[in-house]
Amino acid sequence: MSRTDGWAIAALLLVVAVAFAPALFGNDAVFTWNVDRWEPWAADASPADLARPTRLADCARQFYVMRELASEAIREGRLPLWNRWIYAGTPFLANFQPAVFYPPNLVLLASPLDTADQMTAFMILHYLIATIGAYVLLRSFGARPAAALLGAFVFGACGHHAARTGNPTLVATGSWIPWSLAAARRWFVRTDRRAFLGMVGALTMSGLAGFPQAFVFHGYAFGIFGLVHGFGRGPGALRRWFGWGLAGALAIGLLAIQLFPTLEFMKLAQDSKNTPDMLASGTLHPWALGKLVIPDLLGRPTDDTNAAFALEVGSGYYHQTERSTSVYLGVLPLLLAASVLLAPGDRRRATAAAALLALFGCALCLPGPSSALLTTLPGLGFSRPDRATLLASLGLALLAGLGADRLAGREGPGATRPANGLAFVVGGLALAFAIAILAAADRLLPARVAAIAADAIRPGAIAALAFAAGALSLVAARASGRLPGAVFLALALALVAADLGPFFQRLNVMQPKSRIFPAAPAGGALDWLQERRLEDGPFRIFHWERTNGQFTGALPPSTGAIYGVEDALGFDSLNLARLTELMDAIDPSIVVRRGNFRGPADPRSLDTPLLDLLDVRFVAATRADAAGPGPWPAGEPVPVPGLALWERPSRGRAFLVDEVRVRSDPRQILAEMAESSFRPDLVAYSEVPVPGVPPAPAAAGDARSPRTDGGAAPAGIARLAEHEDERVVVEVDAERAGLLVLADAYYPGWKASVDGEERPIHRVDHLFRGVAVRPGDRRVEFTYDPDSLRHGAGVTLAAALLTVLATFLVPRRRPASLPEAS
Repeated sequence: MSRTDGWAIAALLLVVAVAFAPALFGNDAVFTWNVDRWEPWAADASPADLARPTRLADCARQFYVMRELASEAIREGRLPLWNRWIYAGTPFLANFQPAVFYPPNLVLLASPLDTADQMTAFMILHYLIATIGAYVLLRSFGARPAAALLGAFVFGACGHHAARTGNPTLVATGSWIPWSLAAARRWFVRTDRRAFLGMVGALTMSGLAGFPQAFVFHGYAFGIFGLVHGFGRGPGALRRWFGWGLAGALAIGLLAIQLFPTLEFMKLAQDSKNTPDMLASGTLHPWALGKLVIPDLLGRPTDDTNAAFALEVGSGYYHQTERSTSVYLGVLPLLLAASVLLAPGDRRRATAAAALLALFGCALCLPGPSSALLTTLPGLGFSRPDRATLLASLGLALLAGLGADRLAGREGPGATRPANGLAFVVGGLALAFAIAILAAADRLLPARVAAIAADAIRPGAIAALAFAAGALSLVAARASGRLPGAVFLALALALVAADLGPFFQRLNVMQPKSRIFPAAPAGGALDWLQERRLEDGPFRIFHWERTNGQFTGALPPSTGAIYGVEDALGFDSLNLARLTELMDAIDPSIVVRRGNFRGPADPRSLDTPLLDLLDVRFVAATRADAAGPGPWPAGEPVPVPGLALWERPSRGRAFLVDEVRVRSDPRQILAEMAESSFRPDLVAYSEVPVPGVPPAPAAAGDARSPRTDGGAAPAGIARLAEHEDERVVVEVDAERAGLLVLADAYYPGWKASVDGEERPIHRVDHLFRGVAVRPGDRRVEFTYDPDSLRHGAGVTLAAALLTVLATFLVPRRRPASLPEAS
């Protein structure tokens, strides 16, 4: 690395530091959502707190919570395998997004930093990895430092990254793509140890970073670059191809410790297969392409002018969002990218690889036959093809860097050259589009978009017009030879910084650390629920949402975990299929978007024995919903500030029954359990007989009798003695042979022992755990020790040993084989 490279990387460090200065040097954190707009925190928020901008709630309802739980576990010296705080419990490590085995995460999770500071450090680190990686890749192509710096800045500040500061795993997974591509190119040129380890390392780090869809994109990008740079290399081609493929295979092997538990979970998760109509709805609306020129064409994401949601593609199953439509890279980078396509010079491989990468990303995220075809390829049938803007943005950023380098060189001048002419055409189209929107936005745009985004469109079009004119003038001045190459690069960097810098900062919403899930106010609802948990032991809450809008309920999904409140609803990337079926049996409106959940609008649906099985003791709602006309949830109102709560009878987390009713059809089981006459404390349902537990008579019997305090005598007493994430202890006093029912989710890897004797766990009541007990049994212990994790760890260890062996077989250094232009 030259001194100039050192200065360029220092410049990237400075740019990232400036972008995140309020978090680095102030009291903010990289956290996009304003929690004060949610109940119950809104009750104590000031007008200034409520007015803070907000966007991308995933950081609050998922990533912050996961980091809080994982950090607590790592500091206690254990792996966070299970999450008891949402649903009826759910796998934690297997759900990939916590990225528990990702090395930077492990360091942060074990550090003394609080969760907000960890999120800040994580995001800053990965913006540095992404931008420096793009710089290294462009320099490996032979681009000048200033041109490589321009391309790296474009990649780091592009719309895809700017809109996702609240989605750390997506940014982290994608940040390693330039590094593996640089290593792959080096491998096909030099075939040395450094390149081999670079490929294996970058792919493995990306796979562990926690966003499988972005990792699949990474795999396709790695394949594209390998094919372009490996084809036609002459002698030794077989060795190069073998080493390239071996690097990918070893990376997959190193990921086995995460892949095995995740694949096991996916087999039991809700149906995540997308139909062609669903996938089509997750592509970009054609008007989103207008944001390549005018980033505020669909309104500003942080205020009331945001109109992206007003657009639909196909069935509209997936919404167009402010982040999915954030595709801006600046106008000048588009001109620079166009300028190199027809005149790549001696960088034909680099240009072809970058162009194919951009084309692949565009074809996948745009509606039409190309996207429909590509989503049939392995791994590409994920929920939102529009996330492929990651690949399109990287490809265009690389082309912009190569284009800047070409224009700055001796071959740059020449206004009549076809390559420069293509750049002028792109610039002219950008100018014309900005002028048209400025003159007739209300007639050109969809009426609803024009109405919602009116206050943002005009100033956005004026700014776009200015930047397009500046970009055209700069390229024309260099193409005509009036501007020296070095001056051109300096001005190009300045123009891109002036354009993309403010754009990035508008989306880079940060929040004061003091207002990110503040401590529960004394005497408030959260404080009261914490006290009840300490007094009574574990219980769950449920939700009622009179208005079924996005994030309109009380205590948003998963956030109760931060305050020690178990929530039967939640938000996660994977959910057990049987949990989804149970929620659907309570009220179909609970299940949203393939397995995420919200409280039903009709409170009468909550008067069901299925909530008894879930150990739901309280139903929560916003104060506004509670103030409206009835009906309200059944139960005793609890007079606490912050939330509306209704307390309902609860049978506890564990109880004994002495009969099992066998039904082979899970749907029949759910239907019978949903009937108001079902007594879960007297009989359990199973799809197969449970050895040692008497079967219930064929007639309905006690299970269908009215729920009263009378009726059949209980089978004995069960008391929850300990309840931790990976360990549960129940003390029992069985009057006769029966079944201990634990209202936690059945899942492979849970093991049970009764007074030290191992006994099988049976899936009962559709979702829950059951263990046969006999008179005299006293202590039942459940532990979570998944075989999938051990098997995956064994494969990872074997892959690590093979990687070491393969590394020693690869030469430490080898001269470049063939010139880039070959």
